[in-house]
Amino acid sequence: MELDDFLDAFGEPLVTGKVGTDIQEGKCTWLCVRAVQKLQGKPELENFKNNYGKSDPESVKRIKDLMEQLKLREEFQNFEKRYSEKVKADIDQVPKRLSTLKPVLHEALTSLLDRKK
Repeated sequence: MELDDFLDAFGEPLVTGKVGTDIQEGKCTWLCVRAVQKLQGKPELENFKNNYGKSDPESVKRIKDLMEQLKLREEFQNFEKRYSEKVKADIDQVPKRLSTLKPVLHEALTSLLDRKK
């Protein structure tokens, strides 16, 4: 779900096969929530509120620029890394009687993490 949010905002349309519209539609995404959390008490929050959910290209650019300034791309990548490490550790804890599932689970996780669209 968070990866979908990230790809919608920062994915390459030629790779994802679509142009993201979450910002224009004002969806409550992982990126939106983190931006609002990081902007609490800052004047840029008003800029975010005034532009998020608007479909004009300039508003979308302002939001993406603000997300870049907040380093949300890097934060997402760190979040994804921490989460995947936790999932890998959980997979490694699968009981011995189900150990044949481990390679399948690791492969599924790798497929999800390598997803670009």
